Amino acid sequence: MKIALNSIRFILLAGLISQVLACATAPIDYQQKLQGKWETLMAGSPVIIEFTDTSVNVLDGLYINMTSPYQIEGDLISYDFQGPQTGRMEIISDNEIIQTNTVTQEVMKLIRHN
Repeated sequence: MKIALNSIRFILLAGLISQVLACATAPIDYQQKLQGKWETLMAGSPVIIEFTDTSVNVLDGLYINMTSPYQIEGDLISYDFQGPQTGRMEIISDNEIIQTNTVTQEVMKLIRHN
């Protein structure tokens, strides 16, 4: 009886752990998380970056108004802004994303713009 009860507990615990791991390792939809307007700094100046489902738009209201298509593969985003750029994204929260350039290791903090 005691062995059967321990076996049942083990099976239930294993099932619970597998469910938790499945949720924790679900892939992140970076494209969906990115969509919208974000505030960041470029060369020390504040800019607004807008991600649509197909393009990234850089808007500073004065000098820069550029649009470029982007591609996402896993946590990497690639686009062309003054030359090809690739960044690794880390989602901190729904309102904050860190993007690290894979070549220069420059870090860009994106804060959701309301």
